[in-house]
This record gives sequence, structure tokens and C-alpha cells, in this order.
Amino acid sequence: LTEAGAGSALASAAAALGLDGGEVTGAVSLLPALIEPTVPTEAACLPGHPRQALWKLGISGDRPILCVECGGEQSVPAALAWLRRCALLRAGGVAFDLVFLTGDEGDYHRRCRAALEEALTKPPLREYPGQVVFASLAEDAAVLRTAAAVWIGADGAVTPERRPGGTYRLSAPRPLPPAKTQWTFEDDAFSFSTGGTLPPRSWGLPMYGGEVGWFAAEAGTGGLWYKNARECPLFPWQGDPLSVSGPEQLCAVVGGRAVSFFAAHDGADTRVRFSFGEAIWEKTVDGVTLRLTAFMAPERSVRVFLLESSAPAEVRWCAPLQLAPEPEDQACCYVNFSSGVLTAENPRCAFEGVKLKARCSEEWIETGTNALAFACGESSAAGRSGTPAFCGRFLLEGEAVLLCGTEDAPDLLDIAAARAVLDSCRAWWRRRVCRLRADGLPEELSGLANGWSVYAALCCRVLGRSSMYQSGGAIGFRDQLQDYVNLLWLDGGACRAHILSCCAHQFTEGDVQHWWHPGQGETDKGVRTRCSDDLLWLPWAVCEYVDATGQTALCAENEPYITSLPLGEDESSRYELPSLSGETGSVLDHCRRSIMLTLSRGFGTHHLLLMGSGDWNDGFDAMGPGSESVWLTWFGSIVCHRFSLLLTRLGEPDAARYAEASRALAEAADEAWDGDHYLRGYYGDGTPLSSGRGRCCRVDSVAQSFAALCPHADPDKVRVALDTALAALHDSESGLTALYTPPFSPGDRAPGYVATYGPGFRENGGQYTHAAVWLARACFRTGRWEDGAALLRSIAAAARRPEYGAEPFAVAADVYTAPGKVGRAGWSWYTGAAGWWYRVVWEDMLGFALKDGSPRFDPPEAVVRAGWRLRYADGKPADQNG
Repeated sequence: LTEAGAGSALASAAAALGLDGGEVTGAVSLLPALIEPTVPTEAACLPGHPRQALWKLGISGDRPILCVECGGEQSVPAALAWLRRCALLRAGGVAFDLVFLTGDEGDYHRRCRAALEEALTKPPLREYPGQVVFASLAEDAAVLRTAAAVWIGADGAVTPERRPGGTYRLSAPRPLPPAKTQWTFEDDAFSFSTGGTLPPRSWGLPMYGGEVGWFAAEAGTGGLWYKNARECPLFPWQGDPLSVSGPEQLCAVVGGRAVSFFAAHDGADTRVRFSFGEAIWEKTVDGVTLRLTAFMAPERSVRVFLLESSAPAEVRWCAPLQLAPEPEDQACCYVNFSSGVLTAENPRCAFEGVKLKARCSEEWIETGTNALAFACGESSAAGRSGTPAFCGRFLLEGEAVLLCGTEDAPDLLDIAAARAVLDSCRAWWRRRVCRLRADGLPEELSGLANGWSVYAALCCRVLGRSSMYQSGGAIGFRDQLQDYVNLLWLDGGACRAHILSCCAHQFTEGDVQHWWHPGQGETDKGVRTRCSDDLLWLPWAVCEYVDATGQTALCAENEPYITSLPLGEDESSRYELPSLSGETGSVLDHCRRSIMLTLSRGFGTHHLLLMGSGDWNDGFDAMGPGSESVWLTWFGSIVCHRFSLLLTRLGEPDAARYAEASRALAEAADEAWDGDHYLRGYYGDGTPLSSGRGRCCRVDSVAQSFAALCPHADPDKVRVALDTALAALHDSESGLTALYTPPFSPGDRAPGYVATYGPGFRENGGQYTHAAVWLARACFRTGRWEDGAALLRSIAAAARRPEYGAEPFAVAADVYTAPGKVGRAGWSWYTGAAGWWYRVVWEDMLGFALKDGSPRFDPPEAVVRAGWRLRYADGKPADQNG
């Protein structure tokens, strides 16, 4: 609280409520039981609690319950004291329901309730921020005894009730200090052994097949979705990397207890193996070996579970359902069981006609459609109330198949057929992510360079668009454009199609949808913003595509423009469904509108392009009207230069216009020189972004990197700027490369919401891996091969350090540089840094490139000396067509 600046607020609230230090301590001591109330156990297998009985008391059961037992008139002072303490916790943002058990016999009990009700009508408790419930009957006490997270007896004794089940399913935290999980990393697989516990944070694997995605977290905490993880989660998305269990439960009864097929805090050592498109869990309990193999059929919308047991065991499965954008829409889900098939649909689903189905190769012993009823031993054939779910029990003798997806696939219930599809899944993914191979690389580079960074970019960013840390579902204009271009060698057709799709998300004025949710209509619902760099990524992508493939025909393809009311002066963004404008234009015309709008928006007092509501760093969103971006100006110069070369290649007459714009932009950016580096930008009042007490953001990585990538930049300044960036931003001890330094601290002038992150976190001076890779590319492009290679190796090596926390085989979007948190990963998987890292390794470090449709391999001298060999997966050398 003190670090967050909330200490004085807490003291003020305590004083207003008349609480002394001891009472504040007593209130705060309840936090563990309220924040982490009941812990579901594997013995229960399915969470259950008497929610309907709570509803009769006016309690939803969605929050922890704190119950205070009142013993009569003499308990009034104590009850009022607890009411004040609870008001302090509620004012601090702790969500719970407060219940006073006052009884209903005699005036003394009624006087206690009356005193409490009167206190709630007067200051300071009149504005009590939450619900207060009064209960009295003996049967109410029995229910509350079962459901309460905290019970305060009439004698003042405090009892945190930590029973299985309970009213609030918030699982226990992962063990601290971090468990030392043993792991091995091969080119095509990552394996680890849990030792009966779990890694400090969830480790998982994104999967996608057909139109269904699943995040296969080691503890089963990932979600299942259809097409769009935000708009159509089939199972509720939990999004908690510290959780020890997820909504979906899959257990086998061994030795009289339910044992999860997933890794768990059950004392059983679980061996987990993640490979491209496949996850395996294996454990032995009481002499019985359980094995679960999970995969998504590559071109079919069904998730396949292959279950194995060395001895007959009853299996219990429960998967809560949602099938709609919002959690509250879960209640509208209708579930049915008929002819061995569980079926679910929801009228509030974002996609028309979606039905989720589940089948098992074994005969169901029992099925259910309501998670709570099933947990209480009640089967149900159809349901639309309570907690809709797929529930079932069956006997596992040897092997079985459990299917769940939007496609009914009875043919996969045959074990041999399912294994054949698994083989095709393995081959499908290897063809896509392992086409190019590099032999002899250092250990920290090999796995990421030989498939895993491609898998992250393709499966998670392009196809699935979801992970444990973010379940956005949308397509980002600049984000996925970069991903598709960085994977262009592997699938040029998909890149071409995506460029055309981005053209169709451009407004007639030239700006674009910052992101959108793919729908079923003529246009897609998305957000229109004043973000200044989005639109420039379109001509960048077109130039990249034509340079690599030589296919200029793309430029003549026609795509429509969309239209909506332009943003008002008081609007920075708007979420909306635009209309088709009725106007179309060639891809080349779409690119022209992007560039011309960027230029026509005007320039600041330093002749730099305007920042708008943020450039690549969205967090610079409050720098004021007229604020300028040095990075954007460098990028604009690069794009104009590339576009002028494309127009010359096509014989277009206006190439010189863009060439001149490129030179003018570079000259303006070159003037933003600050002795040994380029500034990042200027506030609207003309103050440099790096001004102030601590000269925050004095050296920013991307301003130096893109200067190095611009052909018109002063080479002498670029050399000095890169020297400064490497010295100021790269820490050889931790291996991290900060986005900028120093970060913004409380009291500094803030350029926008980026300053709301603590210093050294995320874009506020942490390592933002996107930028670290760009700095490596800048080094390579200016002849500093050793520096560039060191940066790329540092990014990969950081993932192997114990403090990293996230998956050691996945590139993290950001890594903290904050004191006490140095080296800790932010979020993993769902990051464009994976595609950029892969591309810069192959193109700049190893010397492989695609030019006009032909591969070119020109290895730098250092690669030759190291003996690294580049080849296609079939063994053919990398400089031959393949």
C-alpha cells in the first residue's frame, strides 16, 4: 500500500471510521481468507456449493462471505466494530458479502439488528460500499457455516473456513518460493517434470485447428474458443497464470481419490511434454499410470483427448460452458444430451449457428448438463439454469477418446483413427514451422530458431489470437500485418490475402481500423483511433511482399473502402460497425491514401510528424495537440523511400514525389539530435520528451534503431546513436535491453498512460522485446554483426534464467528491469516479438533472404567461422529453391 501511494488514503479511511491501529490490523488480517477463500480439492473433482440456499438469503454466491455471529444486545458494540472494519476493507476494493447472523428470538436479537441498520443510515457508514445481509433462522446458520470464507463467532473468535467447495472458486496460489522445475528443451519438444507441484507460473501451449483454439496449460487452466477468443469463448477464459486449476476438470478415480490428468498439487510427479500442436501429461499414482495426449486436428474444428490408464479407472469430466462474449451470458446457454452426444448452444453467441458437441469412445455411465447439480450427484439430460456444463463419467479400460468441438467427428472415436490424425497433425505443423533448419547454433538459439518462434507467431498470433495472459481475439491492423510479413517465407499466399483484408479495413479518408473483430457481415466491428502509425504499416507490408516474392500483380488488386462518421474533436477513439463506402481502389491506391493522410495531418514546430493519440508506443497518448514523434518521422521516411522504389519498379509517374517526402522527413528527424542520440519526440508545447527532473526517456531504443534503418540518416550520427543506445540500454549482467532509460516515476511529467506502469515495467523502461529485436536489426544493418548477435542471444538466454518465470521456450512480450523484479517475464506467447526475432535471426544474423521469389543465402563471415549450416527440412541447402 505504501509503495502504491495508498498508505495515506488507508489512514484517512480508518480515521473517518474511528478505527485505531489495532482494529486496522485486525481488519487487514482477514485479507488472506477473503482474497483466497476456499480451495477446491481434487478429491471433490467438481466444485459445488449450496448456491440456491444462498440465493434465498439474497446472496449471489459469486463473492466470498464474511459472517458475524451476534449473541444478543451485549454484542452490539462488537458487531458495530466489525461493521466498521468491513467498511474499511470494502473501501479498499476487497469484494465480499457481509452477513450478520442476529437470530430472530427476543428483543435483544432484534435490538442488535436495529442498531446495525441504524448505523448504516448515518455517516460514516451511510455510504457502505457493498452488501449487508441479515440472517436469523437455524437453517440459515447451517448453510452459512458451509459457505462462509470467514466466520466470526459470538465470542469474537475468527475462523477462516477453508473447506473444499465453497462459495467462491478462487484457487490457491502457486508455491513460493518458486519450485525448481526440471526441464529439457529440444528443437521440437519442451519437456518438464513437476515433482508433484507446479512451476511458479503457468506454462502452456497454444493450439489451433479448423476454427477452434485451445490453450493447453500444464494445470488445465487454459480456455477453449471458436474463431474469436474474445467474442466466442466456448469454455470460460480464466486468464490467471498463478491459478492451480481451471474451469475444466478431468480426473480419474485412483485408490478412492480423484486424481487430475493435468499437473496439480497432488504430490504426483507429472511429466509434461509440449511439442508443435500436441501436449502430453503422464503421472503414476498408487501404481496406476495415467496418460493424456491432447491435440487439435489440423483442419478440423475438434479437440481430441487420448486417455490411457494402466488399470481400469472411472473418469470424471466437467467443462463449464459459455459460448458467448460476456460471462453473464453463460446463463443463456442451453445444454442437451441425446444419443451419446452432449450438445450446447447459446442464443447470445456472436456467431450464428454455433453448436458445441462432445463425444466419448466409451459408453457414458452418467452425464450431466449442470455443473453444480452434477457435483451433487444429480444427473440431468438438458439444462438452461445454474452452471451449464458438459459433465460425464465413464470407465477407462486401457484407452479412450474424448472429443469436444464445433464439428461432430464420430469417426475419430476409433483409437487407430485418432492416432492417425495425431500423426498427420505432427506432420502438418512440422511442414509449417520447421521448413528451414539451422544446425550447430548455440543451445539458447537452436530451439527458438528451429521452429518455436515460428509456432508462437503462427499458432498464437495469427491463428489463435489468445493466450493465458491476453484473450483479445481481434485482429490488430499493424500487429498481424507484421506477423504475416515476418512469416512470408513460409506462406506467401496467406500474407497476400491478409494485405488485401487490411486494405478492406481502411476508411475513405485513409486511416484504418486499429483493430477489429472478424464477423459475418460486410464489414467488421472495430475501433477507429487517432493512432498515427497504423496506416503506414500497409505500404510497408506491400513493399516487403513485392520485394520478397516479385509478384507485382498484388498492387493492381481492388478492395473496398469503409466509411463512418469521422472522429469528433473530443473523440480519441470509437468502437463501431462501419459501412461499405461504395468506393474501391487498387492496393496501390490504398497505400497512397495511407501515406498522404500521414503527411496531410501536418507537422509540428520541429517539422516532425504528429504523435496523434500515440505512435508505435500506444502509451504516449497524452502529449497534447501538436506533439511530435521522431520515431514516426524516421518510419515515415523509410516507408516513403520504399514506396518510391516500388512505384519506379511499376513505372508509376509519381515516384519522385514520395522520394522527396522521404528526404524531407529524414532531414527533420536528423535535426532532433541531442549530442549523442536522437530524441524520441516533443510535447505539444515544444518541450522535448526527455526533459524534466530525471530526463525520463532520455535514450529511446526505437528512435535510434529506425534512424539506422533509414537510408537518408547521417551515418556518423547513427554510429554514435547506436553506441549510446547499447551503452545505456543493454545490461550485460542481466542480458536485458530496456526500451528506454530512465523510466517515468511518480512526479515526472507523463506523456500518457505509459507512466501508469511502474518504472521498469512493460513499456515504461522494461525490455519490450519488439524494440530489442529492432535494435539488433539496426546493428546488423550497420555492420555490427557481433552486437546484433549478442542482443538476439540475450533475448533467448533470458528465458532460461530461473527468475524469468514464463515458459523457457517462448519469447516474452516484455521482461522487467525494475529493481527486485529484474529478469521476470511479463506475458508470453501472444507477442509480435516472436515473428520479428525469427526473421532477424534468419535474415540478418544468418544471411538467408527471399528476393523476387528466390532464396538467397549469403552467410556472414562469423556464421562461416562458427560452422553453422542452413538447410531445408529435407536436407537441401538453404540457397536452393525449396
